[in-house]
Amino acid sequence: MADRRSWLVFPLVLGLLSLGCGFLVECAGGIEIPSALLLPVGFAAIVVVTLFTTSNDVTARLTTPLAIALWSTSRRR
Repeated sequence: MADRRSWLVFPLVLGLLSLGCGFLVECAGGIEIPSALLLPVGFAAIVVVTLFTTSNDVTARLTTPLAIALWSTSRRR
């Protein structure tokens, strides 16, 4: 049963994080991104930002909190 939940929960959480980061890129860039591109742009932002934190053993544990902080920043605007 836990395997089935993980197949549902992980894509949902990743989608929400990507959407929030897509809104953040839109707000930070001062441009309007078409709604169909918000998820891919947000996912790309997550990949770029977390690339820097996972490149070092010391900062690797900050990757998840950083992604959540990016998402929560976009929720405030």
